[in-house]
Amino acid sequence: MRISIPASRPTWTSGPGIRPEILCVPVRDSGNKIIGALQVLNKIGGAFSTNDEDLLRSLAAQVAIAVRNAEQVDQIQRRRRISEILLDVMKSFSAELDVDQLLRKIMARTSEVMNAERSTLFVVDRKTEEIWSKVAEGAGLVEIRIPIGRGIAGVVAATGESINITDAYRDPRFDRTVDERTGYRTRTILCRPIHNAQGEVVGVAEF
Repeated sequence: MRISIPASRPTWTSGPGIRPEILCVPVRDSGNKIIGALQVLNKIGGAFSTNDEDLLRSLAAQVAIAVRNAEQVDQIQRRRRISEILLDVMKSFSAELDVDQLLRKIMARTSEVMNAERSTLFVVDRKTEEIWSKVAEGAGLVEIRIPIGRGIAGVVAATGESINITDAYRDPRFDRTVDERTGYRTRTILCRPIHNAQGEVVGVAEF
């Protein structure tokens, strides 16, 4: 797209021999999806031509390749980081004998992977039909128990299906009890079930 700006209505500073003008082309990925735009301003000594358009489109194609390569590198680095964190978690299972400390380590590393402020691992207790976890309160940890079917984590434990919420306080299933007890305000929630080899829900991870 080429746009010429009338001399009587300049929208930016132009110098001698520069005609206010914009040439802009889309940057498309391999699936022809627009992922950006490449724009140049003010052709020196004249106006942008169709040859300039062709050249800019060629440059846009190269930009698209560079963006794709950068994204692939970022994905590879992220997968490597996740693998390192998962390996660290696996080591914790064999090295850490204290359950409280093990939960702390697992969820701290999980929060790091998910870029979440905090995360909670709930364990299903079939004897009491509750899920339980340890959450921070003051300088220590306190145990909380929630009936299966109550709150977001309880619903996930009951149904075995993930829940993704963008505004926790607008969702009628959200139980504010833990927030009121700990002083933390939950905004968004991603909650997933944890299954054993038999397909039974044995826990819930909430971010």
